Amino acid sequence: MESQSLVTNVLAKTGLLPKEDLWQRRNKLFAQVNDLKGEVCQRVTDRYVDFVPSVDTMGELRERVKTVDRDIEELKKTLKVETGSKLKNLTEMKDMMEEAHATVVILTLLNQVHNDFGTFKMHLRNKEYIEAAAVLRNVECSSQTLADSPFCEHQIVVALHTESVNPKTKLYEELDQMWYKCILFSKTKEDRSLTVVTRPQLINMLEAMHTMDVLRWKLQVFASQFKEIILDPVIRESASKVTVEKSEKELKMSVVHQGSETREVTDARPPTELYSDLREIFESLHGLFSRCQFEDLGETVSLMKMLGALLWRDISDNLIDHCLAPSIPSSADDLENYKSTITATQQFEEALKTLDFIGDETPLLEYAENVNIHFATKKCQDILVQARDLMKEDLFTAVKVGQKKDESRKISEFFPVCKISKSTLDLVQLGESTLQEATSNGAAQLFLTVRNSFGMYVDVVPTYHKRSLEDLPQVTALFHNNCMYLVHKLKTMGHRYRHTLPSPLRDGIITFVDLVPTFTRMASEVFLAQMRHQRDQLKESLALARGFLDVSSDDVFPEAERSIKQVLHQLTRLHSVWSDVLPTSTFIKAMSTLIGAVLQDIVEKVIALEDISAEDARQLHELLNRIKDKMPSLLKSKYSKDTVVPALHIKEWARYSELLFILEASMKDIVERWADGKGPLAEVFDHLQIKSLMRALFQNNERRADALGRIRNL
Repeated sequence: MESQSLVTNVLAKTGLLPKEDLWQRRNKLFAQVNDLKGEVCQRVTDRYVDFVPSVDTMGELRERVKTVDRDIEELKKTLKVETGSKLKNLTEMKDMMEEAHATVVILTLLNQVHNDFGTFKMHLRNKEYIEAAAVLRNVECSSQTLADSPFCEHQIVVALHTESVNPKTKLYEELDQMWYKCILFSKTKEDRSLTVVTRPQLINMLEAMHTMDVLRWKLQVFASQFKEIILDPVIRESASKVTVEKSEKELKMSVVHQGSETREVTDARPPTELYSDLREIFESLHGLFSRCQFEDLGETVSLMKMLGALLWRDISDNLIDHCLAPSIPSSADDLENYKSTITATQQFEEALKTLDFIGDETPLLEYAENVNIHFATKKCQDILVQARDLMKEDLFTAVKVGQKKDESRKISEFFPVCKISKSTLDLVQLGESTLQEATSNGAAQLFLTVRNSFGMYVDVVPTYHKRSLEDLPQVTALFHNNCMYLVHKLKTMGHRYRHTLPSPLRDGIITFVDLVPTFTRMASEVFLAQMRHQRDQLKESLALARGFLDVSSDDVFPEAERSIKQVLHQLTRLHSVWSDVLPTSTFIKAMSTLIGAVLQDIVEKVIALEDISAEDARQLHELLNRIKDKMPSLLKSKYSKDTVVPALHIKEWARYSELLFILEASMKDIVERWADGKGPLAEVFDHLQIKSLMRALFQNNERRADALGRIRNL
């Protein structure tokens, strides 16, 4: 009290002391603050901690809090104006006033939160969702202030914070229920629809959701369902039809699948038709949501723009993949007509900008304007697919190509008459037509595609037709001709189409000649493998003759005869499948090689015999002569009328003929035909082989010894 008297005396001497002592006023205010604090705490505790029912007197307390707060402010101003000194006691008094003021502020917040709870319930009952959300936002701000105050852990503050969760949960549930009443998706096998109930609460609900920070999440769910149920069927299904029905209270858009006899389900819709349906859909949405404008990061954002941000990337990708890409022309002649699609695309994106659905990005127009590049890419893809399909076709279907030799033709233009697979001819024509179209943008890409298609032939055909090439001689012959025909065309293809290509391709090295060795080697390898297979089969058939030992016996002759018949049957079959397929020269060479292998095997087996009776010689001559008589017809090609002389083509022919002569000749005839090593026999047999045959054919006597003596090596 001594300090109090000192302050009083000082202020009294200066004339600044009001009528009522400052300490008395301070004590009176503190008493009022403590009374209010106790009453407010008691009311809040009864209401939100102990849940004791009571009469709501918070309005009266609020007025008393305001009065005390006003008195504190006046006293603070008095202290600030009337005291310029920094006396310690006055400073302590000011701090106490500040503490009292902070307490009043907290009490005011507690009172405000209580009142907000009541206001919220009223708005929620009246379905005033925007106002209810705004009240909860105020409660949230007040709760945060209380949480940051020194009273944050006080039981009352904690109870109010817990209580604030309940109205927020109620509003969330109310808005969620209202959402599913206003936004209705339906999906069946034939029909998909979206119904939006616009009145009375749609806009109210959306703005409240934005205030409560749940609208963006709800829009993501809406966008996903809208894309799946409405947009995807419209874009991807060609037989879909859009209908929009509007009334005062709701809007319904439906996508109905309609069967079409003229259009497959997988066909792409024309861009202009699809754009029209999509515009109707987005214009309907704009009519619903145009009034929804929200503040987001300091900018005003419409609900349509928020939807566009969620949907436009997927929509544009789908439109490119399922509409614009399939609409790219497959022929250069149709490129001029594509300008209408470019115009329609530009108008569509401009319409979406007007609806505030998209910004300045125009991915559809950019894709459409690059039609030349996409045309070349699509053309190349179509060419490779078509080429691959041709390579998978049966090689059996053959066509006749080539021409007879004509001195007026250049050597590079000549290709012998033969048959090739129709698929190979179609592949060449595909490559040539593609090079004819490679006259503008994408020419280099088209040229490389033609090269790749021929390169793909090397990988696909031998693998895909492997079994046929191994087992069927006719297919092997056709494949050989296919490769050689491709070689013939590839040698000159680059030169023939150079003048049609644009610069700088025309000025560079445009050639397919580097592919020629690969096709030549492949043709040779596959055909030679078939030749080895046929040769091995012929030798297996000859093995049934048991080396022609005792051929006249009853058990050996039938086997030997069957062996010869099998050989002739196989050669005849090869003649029938090769004579009208292979070029004449190739056919004769192939048949001569196989026949020569047969004759060589027979000659070696007969020379190896140590004893040949007269009957064996007769039967053996008769069997082997069947082969000789059949040979000229086996070498006859269907593409040549010239007479084929076996001796000119079959290396073993002369030796085989001389063997037949020996089998029915006398010793005298053999000696004379040897002619001291200068006769026909000496040209195909050596003296040891002749002596071996004479010992096997004739009995051991003086005449044979004399004859053997005359067969000597010179």
